[in-house]
Amino acid sequence: DRQPMPNRVQWGLAQDDFGRLFFTSNSDLLRGDTYPSFYAGGRAPTARVPFLNVAVAKDQAVWP
Repeated sequence: DRQPMPNRVQWGLAQDDFGRLFFTSNSDLLRGDTYPSFYAGGRAPTARVPFLNVAVAKDQAVWP
């Protein structure tokens, strides 16, 4: 069963054992959804929802 989902993944998509989605974009190393997107209640894809598209990695530095 396919469900529509906001388009925000650019380079990769992963899912942990709890069903949370983690992804990356051109500007951020790691972002994620802390809750499934269907909890947004049918809001527009551009609406800001506090638990979707959260910056997981605040420090964007890479080493070395």
